This record gives sequence, structure tokens and C-alpha cells, in this order.
Amino acid sequence: MEDESCFPRILGHEAFGGVESVGEDVDELKEGDSVVRIFLPDCKSKKSNLCSKFPFQASPLLHRDDTSRFTNVEGETLHHFLYISSFSEYTVVDVVNVTKLDPEIPPNRACLLNCGVSTGVGAAWKTAQVEPGLTVVIFSLGSIGLAVAEGARLCRATRIIGVDINCNKFEIGKQFGITEFVNSKSCGDKPVSQLLCRKHLPAAERVGVKQLF
Repeated sequence: MEDESCFPRILGHEAFGGVESVGEDVDELKEGDSVVRIFLPDCKSKKSNLCSKFPFQASPLLHRDDTSRFTNVEGETLHHFLYISSFSEYTVVDVVNVTKLDPEIPPNRACLLNCGVSTGVGAAWKTAQVEPGLTVVIFSLGSIGLAVAEGARLCRATRIIGVDINCNKFEIGKQFGITEFVNSKSCGDKPVSQLLCRKHLPAAERVGVKQLF
């Protein structure tokens, strides 16, 4: 059953929490462990992070038996979301959708490891495979964009150009490796990509740019 429109369902795909109880066949975790929920089970292959045994699906049910563990006060079925359903005080997940963490990691930091950080860093490191010396341009410096910058920095990109409409993001971005900044509001009717490819930019189109070509 793979219907993204199944309702009612408990949404949410990022969360940090503690294990309250475990099933009889679970030996990887114990009560009290600190964990984050993940919707893409890991794969041992270095070529992919997609697990063939537990493939990513938009199923409103759990992996192994295609059932829901949720009901409302009237006993009606509530569907799962990405096997995680984190918008609730308690949730039920398969052990393959849980990663154990060091309990010393603060919850407000650990929760970012679910998606934002891994998606951004992975985009630079795994997907784009940024190499030392390359120039990287990042459009929009939200949490994922900043994580892309961090990934590019770790991959030793020489120039990491951030593009955003909020100039304050430049100062924040510097902490993650941003070396140059372009305010896309300053580009007029010209695409940002066109400006980035030009050898010389008029001063009026160069807002907060440390160095650009």
C-alpha cells in the first residue's frame, strides 16, 4: 500500500528522542537509549545509501507486516508517515529506522542530524562529489544550504558562494565555509547564473561579495 494521500496520518520525519520500550526481537537498542529517526535505512554498499531489503517508499504502513500501530480514541486507524511519524509525543518505528546516538549530544543538536545536516553535507560530499579546488555556488542559505556549505568546506572547495536575499546570511554562512555572497535582489532582471559567469560585475550588482571573478 503506497498512497501518499492516505489520511488521517501522523506526519513528521525529523526527531530526537529516547527509547521507551523495545520489541522482543530487538537487541540493538535498549530502554533509555538516545536515538534519531531515519526514513532511509542504511546500506553497506559504498555506492549507495539505499537499502534493497527495506526500500524507501511513501507507504502509510510499517515495513515488515504492512500494518499500522496507531489508532485514535475511537479505535480508527491512523497511518504512518515515512515510517517515522514524529509529530507525536510517542511513536512506533521499526528498528531499521532508528540510529543510536551518544547520550552526551544535546537534543537540539541531535535532531538536526536526521535530515538537514545529512542532506546538505551529503549533497556536496556524496551527490556532487565536490573536489578540492572547485568553486561551489549555493542558492538559499537555510539550514540545508548552510549544511551544503559545510560539506563543500570539508571537501576543500576553494570558493563557496552563497546566494540569498538576506545579507545577514553572509555572516552566518562564514561559520560554515561561505567565502563570498551574492544578494539575488541586486541582480535586476538578470539571472544569478548569468552574473556568476561574467568576468566583471558592476558595483551595483555586487552586494556583499567578497570577491567574484
